[in-house]
Amino acid sequence: MAVKPVLKFALKGQLLFLKCKFSDRPPARVKPILTWMGLTRFSLPGERVHKPGVKQSVLFFTVPFLWSTVGTVLIIRGMCWLEPEKMTFLLLPSLGLGLLKSLFILDKSIKSSLVRIAALKNGTGPGAICSWQKWLLVCVMMLGGYVLRHAGFPGNSVGVIYSAIGWAMLISSRHGWMTWYRNVYHLK
Repeated sequence: MAVKPVLKFALKGQLLFLKCKFSDRPPARVKPILTWMGLTRFSLPGERVHKPGVKQSVLFFTVPFLWSTVGTVLIIRGMCWLEPEKMTFLLLPSLGLGLLKSLFILDKSIKSSLVRIAALKNGTGPGAICSWQKWLLVCVMMLGGYVLRHAGFPGNSVGVIYSAIGWAMLISSRHGWMTWYRNVYHLK
């Protein structure tokens, strides 16, 4: 039987071509990576497939960590777009807008993610912190940021929007940090 390339994927910045017969299984060192990616076509009937799973406390940590990290990065990127002489004047309104967005929009979103995690069992994969609709919304927001940067809007406007969204995410992450702390220390 001829050997055909079955799968091509990136591993540590290098392209790795996995060549195997359709009836063969991949090498043992590659199989955990494939199953983490959700590619389980190589598992034999009746064979137990390893799915990456983490404790619920890790999921409770992941949500606020991502929100805090992305929020901080957006604030820094927004400040880079602002003109230095107008930074204080423009940063204060963006922080006010971010506070409003946090209180009226993002608090509901992070709370729904935390309720979702509370309903999950230990051993759930890390991608389960959000539903697929929220992951789709994340992709749309990333595309919106790209369009905003490249559409020719003034840099100060882009900086205000980035800083406002970043500040909103950073403030809303407080719910996640409190839930994680209560979960780790078994507080009610």
